[in-house]
Amino acid sequence: MEIYENYQKFSNDLKNLLNSNDNFSDFQIVCRSIISNKETLFNCHKSILSARSDYFKSMFNSKMKEFHEGKLILTDASQGIVSEIINYFYTGKIQLTSNNAIEILIFSSKYLIDELIQVSSDFVKKYCSIENVVEIFKMAEVFNLEDLHNFCYQFILDKLPILLKSSYFQNFEENHIEKLLLNDNLNVREFDLFQALIHWAKYKNNIPNENINGNENLNGNKNLNGNQNLNENQNLNGNQNLNENQKEMIQDTISNLVDKIRFIDFSHNELEQTLNSNLIPNKVSRIIQKFHSFSSCIKKEFYANFLKRLHDEEKEANLLNSLIFHSRFPFKSEIVTERTHFEYLQEWINDNDLFKSLKLGFSTKSNGFSSAIFHQRCDDKGPTLVLIKSKNGYIFGGFTKVGFKPGNPGKIYDNSAFIFTLKNPSSYPCTKFPIQHQKGKYALFSISKKGPCFGGGYNDLPLGWDGVCDIDISSPDLKKGKTDIGFVYELPVWFTRGTSEIQGFFTGSFEFEIEEIEVFIK
Repeated sequence: MEIYENYQKFSNDLKNLLNSNDNFSDFQIVCRSIISNKETLFNCHKSILSARSDYFKSMFNSKMKEFHEGKLILTDASQGIVSEIINYFYTGKIQLTSNNAIEILIFSSKYLIDELIQVSSDFVKKYCSIENVVEIFKMAEVFNLEDLHNFCYQFILDKLPILLKSSYFQNFEENHIEKLLLNDNLNVREFDLFQALIHWAKYKNNIPNENINGNENLNGNKNLNGNQNLNENQNLNGNQNLNENQKEMIQDTISNLVDKIRFIDFSHNELEQTLNSNLIPNKVSRIIQKFHSFSSCIKKEFYANFLKRLHDEEKEANLLNSLIFHSRFPFKSEIVTERTHFEYLQEWINDNDLFKSLKLGFSTKSNGFSSAIFHQRCDDKGPTLVLIKSKNGYIFGGFTKVGFKPGNPGKIYDNSAFIFTLKNPSSYPCTKFPIQHQKGKYALFSISKKGPCFGGGYNDLPLGWDGVCDIDISSPDLKKGKTDIGFVYELPVWFTRGTSEIQGFFTGSFEFEIEEIEVFIK
């Protein structure tokens, strides 16, 4: 048996049917311009329309008025787009360009053309840019295009440092900005976020933005076609010329958003600019004033607790429960998901700029359980944070400012390294174990056939300890580990090194199986 196929002729025949204006046509699609009232008629066939679109199928089955009138009048699409869509109904072919893809996607969403939604959505992703991402993001939200919406949101997060300094940020609606401000993992300067919020509020109230420079290019050699970009050296001092009415309008516009700005991450000078601008509501200004008074002489990790002792008004007490005094975290971890755990890590590392510069360098979920890949991606990268989750759900790890080095084998000196527990079987508090006095030379042990080892010579916290030497990518050499704390890293005074109690402190046993590892590098 032979099957003869000629899809091209089939497509051509249907196209001829569309263009023939014959007596078999039984439905008209009318494209009417809302400006000139000019109409363009397309003679179609109900059977083909209903087969190609659930919208038309439902219209004809339910015998809506368009069914009886024999026509559908469209005022929400251009003649060119309607022509392309109808041609696609008959031939299965459509020409997507950077100029028509969004319109075609909108039309397809309205009229339930599923396969064209996916095709045009994928095309739009390829042309997503700083100039159009906000509008695409909003359109995807309106038409419930979840995949495209998520793509745009991730694009916005990735390009946020650039977007904040462009006029396109002003196209966001309040709920979109709120979603961004609630995100704990934004890797941007907090002061830049606040300035962008002020410019957005000025735009919403038709107040001129003096700090906009139209000559900057935010995309390297790519011209942004008339985009206005905020000056790199912008600050809040230029707002001193605003009158009181304008300042009140700005305060009202940002009133539901400003308590989501993380003022704890402002520098002393940035706080001073913020207060002098008189652009934040009084309920925030009062508490920030106290914050500013002591920010130059008190360690940042003590700010929030110190301010809690100062407040004497109920409004201020409520404000202190907002996000103002919760730092943002620059990296996202699938192992560490609780805010308190992030805060412990930030406090223990004790270098805010360093903490905010960490990025994911290796994960077993993405890169597999291979010590070779770990060393390839993480050796010679400087400061390194290792997060480990055991099979039984306990979370622990280590940090080094020096990082791991190529070598086989080699002990690495780091007097500032430490290991830690965030979740353990004894419900012991989150605890940091620093280097013992004069044991810095044993802090790390680097060997190509093993994972990250904290403690010289496989002591304290080695991963891949089971002796597997295969460096093949698929080798399961990071699936096991052991802990024997106390040789290099300090113990609480009530523990004794070498006992089963301390050997099982992190996971409940001396040996453990690993669920997941994440390694963050600078």
